[in-house]
Amino acid sequence: EKDPRKWLVERQWLLIFAVGLLLYQNPAFVLVQWLDEVELSTTLLVEMLSNLGYSITLYVLLVLCDGLRPVEHTLTWFYAPKLVLATAIFAFSMTITLYALPELYGREQRSFEAVQVWATDLKRQYVAVIVVYFVLTVVWLVGVIAFTFRTFRANNRVPYLHNRYQQLSFRFFISLGYFVIAIFSVANIYIVADILAGLDDRNA
Repeated sequence: EKDPRKWLVERQWLLIFAVGLLLYQNPAFVLVQWLDEVELSTTLLVEMLSNLGYSITLYVLLVLCDGLRPVEHTLTWFYAPKLVLATAIFAFSMTITLYALPELYGREQRSFEAVQVWATDLKRQYVAVIVVYFVLTVVWLVGVIAFTFRTFRANNRVPYLHNRYQQLSFRFFISLGYFVIAIFSVANIYIVADILAGLDDRNA
């Protein structure tokens, strides 16, 4: 079907999911590498696009994990809580980015090295923001797991042929979603390992 308005809901969400992944992969970052000098505003824009794509991806995964149950989806009780959580994750991820940009403090070190020379109060604020971001991420992960099991139970109560296309869509999206979660986890573990290695080299 060429008219997007006539697409299945699952296909519409898949398109939004693809847009989120594209932004998260940060295609603007490749263009920035060709610039001799990168202004702070450009760096912030690139980071904002990446964080926005990440939050969109998380939001769509929440919707897909909970959206294929045979129940009514209201704005207040279905979409709004998930949107609030995704927006909070985006806000705190941007806050971490703003804290960690050395250029904001007149320094030229890499971001995690700049933290080492911050004042104690600023370090505490930075750690507090990271802790809140971590808690929000854990809440999101618990939500994904809980929604997945709830949707499985709800679909199993309905005859398979009655909502076969929904069950197939659910299994596909869940497999895709958990694969993306695995990629995010590996990427974050790599980033943390790189930071720790850099700190060890600095202290050596």
